[in-house]
Amino acid sequence: MRRDQSREVAQTNEQFQKNVGNSTHFFNEDGVPFASIRRSKRNKSGHVGVSYDKKTNRWVSRLMYDGHYVLLKTFETFDEAVEARENAEDRYLKNKPQSADTSASSPSSDSNH
Repeated sequence: MRRDQSREVAQTNEQFQKNVGNSTHFFNEDGVPFASIRRSKRNKSGHVGVSYDKKTNRWVSRLMYDGHYVLLKTFETFDEAVEARENAEDRYLKNKPQSADTSASSPSSDSNH
């Protein structure tokens, strides 16, 4: 029932319909996905792209660039995972200039999640 109500509201919402299929608000002006550079409120590790895998008892470090994972590796320690993530960011994301307020909230960041 909730799904049906959501679908109906979405179909009748003019602003929503205008933005269907528009993925530009998922990326910054340099084409880097906000999910790769902005810390989510669900983040528990305290570092973007680093999480703990309870099944393997290892830290996972990830970075997606241009639609592909350029970093997807596990580590024994949190510090190793963070270092790998930061090195990957330097290699792939620092080459593209980013504005200083990339980590600040924008109209498209928190309201959609």
